[in-house]
Amino acid sequence: MFVMAAAWTANPGSKQAGLVLVAMAVCFQVPFLLGTSPVTLSAAGELPSTRLRAETFGLGNIIGFSASFLAQVPTPYYINPTKLNIGAQVGYIRGGSNLVMAILVWFCMPETRNRSVEDIDEMFYAKVPPREWKQYRCVRNTRD
Repeated sequence: MFVMAAAWTANPGSKQAGLVLVAMAVCFQVPFLLGTSPVTLSAAGELPSTRLRAETFGLGNIIGFSASFLAQVPTPYYINPTKLNIGAQVGYIRGGSNLVMAILVWFCMPETRNRSVEDIDEMFYAKVPPREWKQYRCVRNTRD
């Protein structure tokens, strides 16, 4: 997003800037659609406590769709020549929000590799902080 905005800022309306926009859009969308998007759905279904899974998944969907709505509605005003008219520089706004979300995911999303649903429930009940899930050894783990 930042590269797209910087390319447009440096050379607005040029063919080179347009090529950079297309290339960066592909570089952003392909990993998102093949990796991030499917993983978020599985994480949302596996991470919540079994007892609260339906409520947590529903609340997560509400928050996700609301955030998407709030991000998408003003976009036409950002790029409209008769309104704000910042064009591809909207990438600075989107890139900043993506960076904030990446930091939140890095620090708040626990590692669930090789963990069963029961292990995850145990860690929730034990109030293990998300950054310590990887090192936590479950008490009831029968696979070890």
